[in-house]
Amino acid sequence: MIIPVDAIDPTATARRWSEKFTYHLDLIPVVLEAIVETTLPALGVSRGGSRFDRPQVTGGGYQDTMSAMLAVFDQSGRADGIQPSAAVKDARELWSWLVEYTNAVDAWIAPTRPAPTLASRPDADPLTARALALTACGWLIDHADTIHTVTELDEHSEAMFTEIRRLRGRYGVTPRPRTPREMCTTCGRRDVVAAWASDPSGSPKPIRVARCRSCGETWRGDS
Repeated sequence: MIIPVDAIDPTATARRWSEKFTYHLDLIPVVLEAIVETTLPALGVSRGGSRFDRPQVTGGGYQDTMSAMLAVFDQSGRADGIQPSAAVKDARELWSWLVEYTNAVDAWIAPTRPAPTLASRPDADPLTARALALTACGWLIDHADTIHTVTELDEHSEAMFTEIRRLRGRYGVTPRPRTPREMCTTCGRRDVVAAWASDPSGSPKPIRVARCRSCGETWRGDS
């Protein structure tokens, strides 16, 4: 007789779901950063344009060195190269999945802490794009227990996870382990998690925030 795992450990299914959910969301910031880095020749970083919009001076003269590199770089099974325009499409598609999912979750669970406001397109600066993705993914992970109960969002999340895995393989992104939780200076438990949030001073750069899941103590910035 086969005994269901849940009969032995009632929390097993929820724990596996949480691990899968966290694993894929952890990938989004690093995958997005990798993709946006390859879009620099095709995406201007400011309204007035940038040096990345023009051919670069190299030892061999004027040529688009990034396009030459992308033409032979593709870690997927096709290995047919990645054009800058295709990288732009990939970045926007991944970002769109994240934005739509975050907004849907916000509407379904009506959290006490609203979801971060996200632009319709990814930032053209790789580090900023990663920081903004970290903010959204951190918010989602913080609400994972509630999200798990909303089965109406399962189809969207599964499709998003499939796209994340596809892009991770295509751009050769190696998963990075989560940073161990820090020690709380208030309650002494190692249960402090960090995320990124909008800067209340109005700066477009997010600031680091941390919260102890045991006692609720919070820190912002360098504090």
